[in-house]
Amino acid sequence: MPISIEELQGLHEQVSVLISDFSSQQDYKSRLALVRASKVYMSKYLKLSCALLTWIHDQSASTDKLKVIFRRSIQDLNSDAKKIVGLYLQYGHGCDNADRFKFQMAFSEAITLLELRLKLEKEHIFPEYQLLSRQNQPV
Repeated sequence: MPISIEELQGLHEQVSVLISDFSSQQDYKSRLALVRASKVYMSKYLKLSCALLTWIHDQSASTDKLKVIFRRSIQDLNSDAKKIVGLYLQYGHGCDNADRFKFQMAFSEAITLLELRLKLEKEHIFPEYQLLSRQNQPV
């Protein structure tokens, strides 16, 4: 499998730090700096998260409930990724005073989406990956 779970878990931690940093920064310039600083690892994170979720779904999750969760999560991740990438495209170079409120709202939405994604990964995706990767090892 070409997905590095260790790399994804490292990126998972970086995204957690980003969320914490965002919460501690209230002004526009600090938050914009966070967007700029996180662009590369956020892109990697979204790609790896989507690849892992797709791999798990293709392997046939261990329970029917998880199959439904993962199918829905793939759809949600595609939608979430578009919103998050849109934030980087729209505001990665800054914005004028009139768009500051829109930026703050878009970034807050992105943080909420990321928090939900991280929770899903911790509770379901990483454990399922562990289970499936053990099952797929040759005996």
